[in-house]
This record gives sequence, structure tokens and C-alpha cells, in this order.
Amino acid sequence: MRKGLFFICFFWFCTVQAQSFKTDLDVLIGRYEKSGGFNGIILIARNPEQLEAYTYGYRNPRTKAEKITLTDPFDLASLSKQFAGLAISQLILAGKIGAEDPIGPYFPELKPALQKVTVRQLANHTNGIHDYYALVRDPGTLTKELAFQLLTVLDTTVFPPGTRWGYSNSGYLLLSILVERLSGMSYEDYCRQHIFNPLGMREIVYAPAGGKGLPGFNAKGEPQISNTFNCGASGLFASGNDLIAYYQNISRQYLQWKAAFELPLKYADNSKSPGWQYAFGWYFTSDETGTFRAHSGQLPGASTYIRWYETGEFICVLSNKNDAFLKEFRDEVAGLLFK
Repeated sequence: MRKGLFFICFFWFCTVQAQSFKTDLDVLIGRYEKSGGFNGIILIARNPEQLEAYTYGYRNPRTKAEKITLTDPFDLASLSKQFAGLAISQLILAGKIGAEDPIGPYFPELKPALQKVTVRQLANHTNGIHDYYALVRDPGTLTKELAFQLLTVLDTTVFPPGTRWGYSNSGYLLLSILVERLSGMSYEDYCRQHIFNPLGMREIVYAPAGGKGLPGFNAKGEPQISNTFNCGASGLFASGNDLIAYYQNISRQYLQWKAAFELPLKYADNSKSPGWQYAFGWYFTSDETGTFRAHSGQLPGASTYIRWYETGEFICVLSNKNDAFLKEFRDEVAGLLFK
């Protein structure tokens, strides 16, 4: 009888807590209406059993014809990097390669300056490789194949590998190709078989999304076109349901995912921001709310963010608008969670 009373009280508390949070979140959302308004999905979890999903706005914020749903695939932008990091972590744990191994033996096409870069340096943005976006005048012309071709002619780096930190999408392009060469599978097939399917991410699609992805807009509500291609650094379109499955299944099956999920902590390097480290698609830090890993994503028509606390709390913000207030907004959402 006591046990039954405990569960009744517990679920009552959770319901009241969720209702209170929703009220506070609606007030927060209302404050940004004059700045263009938030358009997208907010996922909040205190643990895998206490997760709430909130949808605001429309698939097309101009026409306002169809409301955003949890099945709509958002362009994840740089949140794609954590899945490339998870893939290469699995292959390191499988003994296919070492984190400190140079990539030269797997990339005979590259020149010596790039061949000496290590797997860890690719995954941690300490490789010094020129970002492929800086190698073309029109980013709209880039493809995965062209981006790789541009890297094969380089015989210099921005800085000696391992001596500094500098964000480079090129490192993750090479990681995705390394996954293919180590596994004997396409990068897409590897991720589908070893990450997305086991985690129940059923709606995730690769770029080009073939019309399945949400259209993107700038802060004024004007349509934006992004040249998104699947290359490890970006190119994934995932729904709110996918991100819910990602969080809940890793949390519930943590012993199965623990080694790969925690491997980045072993190899994290200082980033350029004081108090922040980076490894394998994640930033790591602590603040007044706790210790967490996080990453954001930004492309024309896409703004995304994930924050995952070591104590299990989880925040995810997905938007198909580039609103300038989103960085401040996501911090305020975190503040509400720990209010």
C-alpha cells in the first residue's frame, strides 16, 4: 500500500512539475514574439522517463498552414558531428584503429602535411586542416566528392597539427571517409546499421533529404536554401521523435553504449573558449547548472542545439529559422529546467 501511495505521489509530482515548466516556457516563448518568435521543437528531460516535447510554430512560418510536429525532419547541421564521433569511437573500441594513429595509411591520396594528422586531431578540431568552405568561392557548388578533392591538393595546414584548436568541417569529412575505409561500408549504411537502427531513430534521413526535410527560413521569415551534403560534418535530417529515441535509448541501455559514449572524455582537448573542451563531436564544460556536453548547429535555415548533463538531464532545441536570439533562448530554457 505504501508503495502504491509512493507512485501516486510521484506521478502527481511529475505532472505538476511538467505543467509548471510548460507555463514558464510559454511565458519565455512569448517574450521573443517581437523578435520573430520561436519556430520549432523543444525537448526537455530530467531522466528518460520524464521527458516532455513542446512544438511551436509552423512548417512554413510564412504561410502558417501546417503546424510543426514531432515527425518533421529538421536539418541537424553540425549536430551531425556527434554521430560521426560515435561511429569512429565504435571503430576505435573494435580495434580497427587507434585514436592517436595517423590517418596517412588510410588516405594515400593526401599529401604528407595531412597524412600525419591523427584520428584524435580530426575528431577534436586540432588538425589545422583548411576548412573546405574556405577553399571555394561559392559554397553552393560543394559536394562531398569535390570537398575531398580540394583537400587532396593541400600540402600545408593552418597550424601544425596538435598545436592549436581551430574548428574545421574538413576533419569530419575525413572522419566519415575513414569510417567507410575501416568498415567496408558506406558512411550512411554504417550509421544506419550501427547507430540509428539500434537507437530506434526511424525517421532520420540523409542529405539530400528528397523533399522530406523542413524548408528553412531566416529571422525575417524569408526562405533560405542550404547546400547540405552528408559528410560527417553535416547532412543529417532528424525529427523530434529521432532525438527522443536517441536520448532515451542511450540512457536506458547505457551499459551497451557507455564505452563509446564516454570515450570522447578520455581524449578531450581544450577549445578556444576558456573552460570548454572538445572531442568527437561534443563540447564539454560545467556551469551553475552542472556538468554537461553540448553542441550547436547553424546553417542557412537551420538552428539546432543539444545539451546533455552527466546527471542525465537533456535539452534539445530544433528550429528551421535562423533567429539571432536562439543562443540566449536555449540558455534560458536550461535555466527553467533547473529552476
